[in-house]
Amino acid sequence: MAQGIYAGIGGAARKVTGVYAGIDGAARKVAKAYVGVDGLARLAWQAVQPITLANLIANGSFEADTGGWTASGGTFSRVAVPAPVHGEAGNWCGQVSQAVNGAIYLTSGGFTAVSGHRYYLRAQVRYTTANYAQNVQLYNAGTALSPALSLANAAVNSWALLDGLWTANSSSLALRVQWSGSSGNQTRTGQLDNVMAIDLTACCGAGKEPDQAAMRGIVSGLGGYWDGAAQI
Repeated sequence: MAQGIYAGIGGAARKVTGVYAGIDGAARKVAKAYVGVDGLARLAWQAVQPITLANLIANGSFEADTGGWTASGGTFSRVAVPAPVHGEAGNWCGQVSQAVNGAIYLTSGGFTAVSGHRYYLRAQVRYTTANYAQNVQLYNAGTALSPALSLANAAVNSWALLDGLWTANSSSLALRVQWSGSSGNQTRTGQLDNVMAIDLTACCGAGKEPDQAAMRGIVSGLGGYWDGAAQI
C-alpha cells in the first residue's frame, strides 16, 4: 500500500495511505487526513475506482482456433501448448511451419491505434528449429516497430516472453510476430500464445502510464492473459 505524509496536530509528521487498486479488480479504500472539530487528526475513507485494461488483440490465446490471424504461408494451425508450458492462462497456441528459407510470421487482426499513445505489447513465443530463430521481433503489419521490440538467441523448445512499450506513430496496429534466421531448407516452426496490446494512455492518463516492469507484474497477477478487459 502506498504511503503519503501529512502534518498532524502540533506539526508532528503523520502517515496516510495513498490511492491504490488491487490486482483482483476489487475497489480499495484509501484514507484521507482531515482535522476534527476537537482539533484531532481524523481519517476519512473513500472507495478507489478500478482501472480497466482492455486487451485490443482478439483471440490472442488461440482459444477460438485461428480466427483473426494470418500466417506467412506453409502450415498454420492451432495446437495444444507444448511442454514445458509457459504457465499462463489458456490451453492452445498458434503454430506456423514452413520448409523454405526465410522469415516466418503470424499477424493478428488490426485495430485502431491512437497516435502518441503508449501501448504495452506482449507475447509468449517459442521456436523448435535449432539455429533458426536468432531473432523474434514485433512488427506493425510489415513494418518493424521503432524502437525495435525483439528477442535474440532464445533457447530452442522453450517459451520466452517478448514484451515492451510502444508509442503509436500510426492510426492502426496489426501486431505481427516474426521469427527470422538462417536454417537452410529444413522445416522450421514457430509457436505463439497470449498476445496482448493495451493502450496505457487511455486507461491511466498521459504521463501516468505504468512502465514495463509494472505491466509484467500486473499481467502476471491476473493470470498472464485475458481476452477483452480486466480491472485492477
